[in-house]
Amino acid sequence: MPSAPAASGPVRLGHLTLPNRYFLAPLAGVSDWPFRLLCREMGAAIAHTEMISSHGLVHGGDQTLSYLERPATERPFAIQVFGHDPDVLAAGARVAVEKYGPIDAVDINMGCPVKKVCGHGAGAAMLKDPGLVERTVRKVVEAIAPVPVTVKLRSGWDEQSRNAPLIARACENPRTQGEATSQSPKARLAHSSQLA
Repeated sequence: MPSAPAASGPVRLGHLTLPNRYFLAPLAGVSDWPFRLLCREMGAAIAHTEMISSHGLVHGGDQTLSYLERPATERPFAIQVFGHDPDVLAAGARVAVEKYGPIDAVDINMGCPVKKVCGHGAGAAMLKDPGLVERTVRKVVEAIAPVPVTVKLRSGWDEQSRNAPLIARACENPRTQGEATSQSPKARLAHSSQLA
C-alpha cells in the first residue's frame, strides 16, 4: 500500500511553495481574517477567504469588498469566488487580482450546496455540467495567469450523481494547464477538496 505524503514537506501550488499541505478551505460565515490568521498560527499553510460573489466583484458592493479585508502581513493571500457564468467569474477574479491584490491564489467554489447559491446555478450546481466546469476554469486561469487557480468541489451534485472524477478531469483539461498549445496560460490547478 502506498504511503501518504509527508505533512511536513513543502507543497507547490503554481509558483507558490507552501511549507505544508494543510489548507484551510473557505468557510462561509467563518473565514474572516482573524480566523484565517489564527489557523495560520496553528499551522495552516494557506487560508482562503469566505466565498466572494464574482458579480459583486465586477459591479462593486460593500459586503463583497469586506471579504477582501486583511492585514498586509497575510501572505500568501487566497480568495474564493463563486458564480455561475464563466465570463463573470473570470472578470471577478481579474478585478480582485488587479484592484485588491496582492492575491496569491484564487479558488472557484463548486461545492456550496446552499439553495440560494445553487438556485442561481452556482456552487455545487455547476457539477451538473462538466463542460461548464471546463469553460469556467479555463476562463478564470486565462484571466489571472500566473496566479494559481484551485477548485473546491463535492463528490457530486447528489447521491445519484457522484461525478467528482469527471469534474476533476474537466478542471485538469490540458488547455487550462498550458500543455495543449503555446498560447494557453501556464497555471497549476489543484482540483480536489472532496466533500462527502
